[in-house]
Amino acid sequence: MISVITEGQANFVTRFTEDRSRGIVVLASDQGKPGNFSAAIDELNSVEARNKALGFANAHGVGDARINGSPGSPYAVNREGIPLENVRDEHGQTIPLTDPRMHVRGYHIEIPVTRRLV
Repeated sequence: MISVITEGQANFVTRFTEDRSRGIVVLASDQGKPGNFSAAIDELNSVEARNKALGFANAHGVGDARINGSPGSPYAVNREGIPLENVRDEHGQTIPLTDPRMHVRGYHIEIPVTRRLV
């Protein structure tokens, strides 16, 4: 099942501009399991995921929402919902893959949305 991420660190959750003209809808999938997340990746790349993002945007004030450009690719996140490429130590350095903060907990995708321009 696909869910919309609305809580967590500000850069890694669903967010809209103040005037609701555009935004990013962040989706997660509960499919797959550690070591084999291919079902989650497939689900996040589906038309269902895009429809979920558009429905959420419409329901939250983005009038007649459309996908703005191309959605990115699904990316791995840790238990805090932070993309693994953004996990750093206190000095801003990358951390070893053996660190518990680098364990994949699931996958997210960011879908850019915008209101209809006409």
